[in-house]
Amino acid sequence: MRVRSLFAVLAVLLFLLVACGGLPATVATPAPSASAHFPLVVTDDRGKQVTFAGPVQRIVSVAPSATEIVFAIGAGDRIVAVDDFSDFPAEAKALPKVGGFRASPERILSFAPDVVLAVPTGDLAPTLESQGQRVLVFDPPDIEAVYRNIAQIGAILGRDAGARAVLSRRLAHVFSHQSRFWPAGLSRPVRPGHQPKRRRSTASPASIEITRYY
Repeated sequence: MRVRSLFAVLAVLLFLLVACGGLPATVATPAPSASAHFPLVVTDDRGKQVTFAGPVQRIVSVAPSATEIVFAIGAGDRIVAVDDFSDFPAEAKALPKVGGFRASPERILSFAPDVVLAVPTGDLAPTLESQGQRVLVFDPPDIEAVYRNIAQIGAILGRDAGARAVLSRRLAHVFSHQSRFWPAGLSRPVRPGHQPKRRRSTASPASIEITRYY
């Protein structure tokens, strides 16, 4: 069940964060992580494997959520262009635009990106891939996939530490706002690892809402 998956991912993240000795509350310009091993093979949300020989330096993002994640990790300077809907943080608004729902493949390719971060809309991804462009498609179905996307973006950037810091802040935010994020009908845990007890409720776990990734 999704709730059980939520416990699993939070428990794993908490273990990793404790094992790493804690992480800073903010990320400014973290150094590239030595723990990122290249060549790196990443499987996107389509199930497609994409290989990276080294950390990506030039990104075109046509996925607003991915744009936010890259900036949150501290690598916003590597984004060379975005879609019309990538308007957060403020720095993203000033970047060159490649279009909205029908982003221009030709304009995207003109920026010579190492990778395009995309959503599964239309035939943009296969069109770009047919011309040899690497594309990662993000379409997370649940909270576990959201955290996986953050980790994947950190990995391809060589910014594992930055990604862990984003996950740390997200985890802290979830636990500090349990009344908002926790499904009605479950008793909220008083500590990580605590197993909730079910109570009668008609609420669905799908009602969990995550508004920001960091």
